[in-house]
This record gives sequence, structure tokens and C-alpha cells, in this order.
Amino acid sequence: MSTKQSKLDPKTKKTLNAVIIAIQVLIIVVCIVFSIVMLVSSMGNKEGELNDIINLMPVMSDSMVGDNPDSFNIDDLILVKKLSDEDKQNLKVGDIVTFKVYDPSLKAVIYKSHRIVKICQEGDPEWNKCDVVTQGDAAQKYIDQDPTKIANYQDYLRYSQIEGIYTGKIPKVGGAITFIKQPAAFFGLIVTPLALLLIYNIVVIVRGVTKAKDEKHKAELEESEAKHRAEMDELKAMIMGGSKPADTPQPSIPLDDKEREEELKKQAIAEYLAEQERKAKEEEIKRKAIEEYLASQANNNDDK
Repeated sequence: MSTKQSKLDPKTKKTLNAVIIAIQVLIIVVCIVFSIVMLVSSMGNKEGELNDIINLMPVMSDSMVGDNPDSFNIDDLILVKKLSDEDKQNLKVGDIVTFKVYDPSLKAVIYKSHRIVKICQEGDPEWNKCDVVTQGDAAQKYIDQDPTKIANYQDYLRYSQIEGIYTGKIPKVGGAITFIKQPAAFFGLIVTPLALLLIYNIVVIVRGVTKAKDEKHKAELEESEAKHRAEMDELKAMIMGGSKPADTPQPSIPLDDKEREEELKKQAIAEYLAEQERKAKEEEIKRKAIEEYLASQANNNDDK
């Protein structure tokens, strides 16, 4: 039984190639999508302001967890549209706005997204310190339990602090984006697969080019060998038969000196081959004579 492994049949090979292509496409699509999302979710431009088109923001806290249709959870990804000064004047109760506040625990200015619960009017107690009051949906659970905790979820904002308005969400994607933004995760989940994919395709291309060259060289070699065999057959026919093959008859014109010289060479070669054949026959006759002599001596010894 042969020790060589059998090659894949065409159907299996075709299926395997399709699976490999599908995996490559999936890796590329996932990496492109995550890269675009990470780019857009950069939380603004170099000055820290929101982008004019669309902004994707991972949810980092549970302050907007609630029962409203537009409430969102930690690790969701929310879509935020930048507001103009005119748009800010048209905000209403129930809108979810994105704004900047200073976070003492992080010692940095961060973005928050909470729901407007009150538009301040002249004469309100808050009139001198804010234009709107926002509150996280999670504060609703404290209305009956401990109303004093609601203040922890409220912000008193001027219109100048408001940057954008909530327009939608993608559940659970924000956590993935936050994770991939870490250098180690980005390198392992984005850079490494793309690098391996690039290396694999380089290997495939190199192997394809090498195989094409080998096949071309093999075809040229076979063509050269076939041409050489044809020339040798023609030369043999000319030497043994004293003429060219039947499909190329000799010309009937007289031979010149060069042609005579070629003819003499051919005759010399033919004579040499005949001499070699004669010597081979002589050697065969001698061999048979020796064998007969040895056989007769063996018979004589047996008779004695």
C-alpha cells in the first residue's frame, strides 16, 4: 500500500476553498466595521467637541437604566447628533441630551447623556443657575424609596454645556468597543488577524507564481525533449537508411563538396555502427562456444 497521502478530491477542495474565502471575508468585514465604529466613536475632534455628522458613544454607567423605550444600559452604544445653538432653544422635556461635566473621581471633563425633566422658566428656583434640568432614568427607582438620592442623578445645565441629542442605540456594542480600544485587545483582535491574513495571501501568491513558473519550465522542457527525439529519429533514419525520411526525399541535383563530405561522414558512422554490431555478434558467438565447451567437459566428468 502506498505511504503517500491521497490528494483531496475536486469537490472537497472546492468546499475547502469556499470556507477559507468566507473566513477571510468575515475577518476583513469585522475588522473594517470595528475600525470605522472606533473612529466615529472617538468622542469628538481634537478640541473635544462632537463631530458634525454622527457620534457613537459607549455607555460607561447605568444611570440611564429604566423602563422607557429609549432608556439604555451600560455597555450599549448610543448615537448622538450634534446640536446647533438654534436647536438647543427648541429642546423639550423628555429629550435625552449629551453634555460635558467635570467628574471628580476621574479628575477630567466627561460626556454624559441624561433626559431633560424640566425646562427652567423665569421665576423658577433654578432660573439663576440653569436653563434645563436633566436626570438619569435610573433615578426613578428612588422616588418611593429614598427621594434624596434623586439629586445624585440630576444636572443643572446651561444651553452652552449641551453638545448633542440622543438619536438611537446599539445594544451591547459599546462594551465591545471599549474593550477593543485597549492596546492589547486592539492588537490581538484587529492587527493580528489582519497580519495573519496578509501573510497567508502572500504565501498563496508566491506559491501560485512558483507553480506557474514550474509548469512553464516543465512544458518548455517537454517541448525541447520532443524536438530532440524527433531530430535523433531523423538522424537515425538518415544513417541507417542512407537517406532522409520518406516524407523528405533527397534532391536529385548533383552533390557539391560539402554535401559529399556530409555523405562520407554518414557512411563512416554507418560503418562504425556495423562494426560494433559485428563485434557484438562475435562476442556472442565466443560466449556460446565457451558455454558449450564447459558443458561438454562437465558431461565427460560425469561419464568418468
